[in-house]
Amino acid sequence: MSSLDATKYGTMSAPEPMAPLKHVIITPENVATEARLSRAKPLGWFQIQKLKRQAESLEREARKMAVDKVSSAARLTEMRSSLQILQTYREELERDLQLTPFDPHVQTQFNQLMETALPLWKEFDALKAQLNQVVSLEKQAASIRQRILDNPAVIERAKEEDKLIKIQREEARAYEQLMIDRFTQQGLCYRWVDKQGNKKVDQVKFSWCEITPDAIYYKISASHKTMFGGYKTKLPYGVFIADLVKDETLFELSLSCQRQVTAKYSPTGGAWIIVHRLDTNDGLVNQVRYASVMEHYPRKYQAKLPICVGVGLNLNVIWLNIADYPHMLVAGFTGSGKSNFINAIICTLITQHSPEDVRIVLVDLKDGVEFSAYERIPHLHGKVVDTVPDLADSLEQLEAIMSDRNRQLKGKAKSLAQYNMKYPDAPLPRIVCIIDEVASIMNQGDSTKRINHSLRQLTAKGRAPGVHIILCTQRPTVDVIDGGVKVNLAARIVGRMPSSTDSQAVIGSGDAKDLAAVPGRMLLQISPDPTPVQTPFIEEEDVAIALKRALEWETPAPLPVPEGFNQDAEWTPEKIVELSLTFMGGNLGHHRIWEEIKNEGGITNAQLRQMVKSIWAMDCIPFEGKEYRVERGKGHIRKLVEIVRPDEPVSEA
Repeated sequence: MSSLDATKYGTMSAPEPMAPLKHVIITPENVATEARLSRAKPLGWFQIQKLKRQAESLEREARKMAVDKVSSAARLTEMRSSLQILQTYREELERDLQLTPFDPHVQTQFNQLMETALPLWKEFDALKAQLNQVVSLEKQAASIRQRILDNPAVIERAKEEDKLIKIQREEARAYEQLMIDRFTQQGLCYRWVDKQGNKKVDQVKFSWCEITPDAIYYKISASHKTMFGGYKTKLPYGVFIADLVKDETLFELSLSCQRQVTAKYSPTGGAWIIVHRLDTNDGLVNQVRYASVMEHYPRKYQAKLPICVGVGLNLNVIWLNIADYPHMLVAGFTGSGKSNFINAIICTLITQHSPEDVRIVLVDLKDGVEFSAYERIPHLHGKVVDTVPDLADSLEQLEAIMSDRNRQLKGKAKSLAQYNMKYPDAPLPRIVCIIDEVASIMNQGDSTKRINHSLRQLTAKGRAPGVHIILCTQRPTVDVIDGGVKVNLAARIVGRMPSSTDSQAVIGSGDAKDLAAVPGRMLLQISPDPTPVQTPFIEEEDVAIALKRALEWETPAPLPVPEGFNQDAEWTPEKIVELSLTFMGGNLGHHRIWEEIKNEGGITNAQLRQMVKSIWAMDCIPFEGKEYRVERGKGHIRKLVEIVRPDEPVSEA
């Protein structure tokens, strides 16, 4: 909107300070749909008919090729396997020819091979090109038909945008009139009496108005270029730019507009008055109550464990499904609202889901202070973990549960959601592990190694069986959170950071350092560009209500935790003894054995530790007709030593 003539609008009041909140569910499908709709433009009837004809033409062209995609793909796989065998044979013959270049038998075999392989290669390339062309044509036709299906939503969006633009223009005119009137009341104008005795007022004017979703920018009409190349002032006589942008004047304008009003100015860009459409400079609300957003909990996505991340720009309430973004990193400096956000997540889970739907593992490494209120909830798996060694054991237990669930899912379903739909009488609950202050695991020796190993396994493989990890820390540096873990954290929520380096460690940019110093102000990153949000503020009363609601659920049976191994397990005590005596000189140290077998799978660190301890407790260990006992050596090393009976020769082994 260019120059505004606000005088005809008379005295107007400020628009309402807040618009209704709009709830947005973030899922991979919704993100893709939003990206598609944002790029599209409304289509007319003739354009739709033209696109339909294009789609039909592409589909006819694909059908003419008469390619059965399933059989063609199977044929390609078969041919690829044959060609790989021929290629291996060819390489062997070429090596033979290099060693015996004049061997006629080898040369004949090579020529026959080439005669067989060349037609097969040509057929393979032709079939692959034809199949790719058919797939390409079908994709183009599907894209066009999707564009036609999206058109009603695109038209509706365009209407809403036009309506919003109209409202924003009316709002801009109202603010302009309010500010000009306020300038005049403060004496920032020029008054005089003309020759006829009429009182005149020369008021401050704005030459340009720029409207954005978060703020309205007004350029003060300070001067204009004359036809002779010079400049002439357009400010009222005796009024200066410095008077219009000083703090006292902006304070008066803020009161008049019922919005925060700021200013920016430069010698080249001129002076601008900025009316922030919300109540802060960055376009976000300063506070949103947890109870107010929970009134609109998205029941449709309840099985995916939605949590409210906060209110973003344009008053969009953003919900994130844990099932779609299975592992999270929550980081923030002291006072940024990190603990408040974690409490909001826990309260959402325990009020909206029964213990049959979700179990929670709480890890509080601040001496158990942060999560002490949740010690009695029926959703809790075990007790609140408050020491680093207990955390190592707890994570290895989750590893065992994850492995056991993967075995249950194998051949039945690809994810926990599919499994629960196929077997509704015996559903498996999702498990959410929340670890507060991960930095506490540093420099804890073997426990640190065990924790990092378990976190790598859980974050890499936990999505399908429904095991989710939420890590919280003030220091998200690589020495605190292992790089192999961080790469699997699909969603990152970060509060205000003390330095650009800390911000860079979480979201790859320094944006978190420049966040407003407002408790609960955070950045959500699920794509390269982080989204600023104001996380919901949960009060003690809200927590008390959530605890009361949670205690109404019946306490379920504990989660089955795999202990030891069944007879079909890959590793058994007998195999451990065999490994120790055959390849390790009798060494029966837990760490040494784990280093040998950890990459082979089939056992977790905790399970191995338990198995080795059971071997240590045995008085006599038989192996291949001999008997052994466990003997402690230097440095607490345990070793298998053969038991020598009286009057028996000592075995050389």
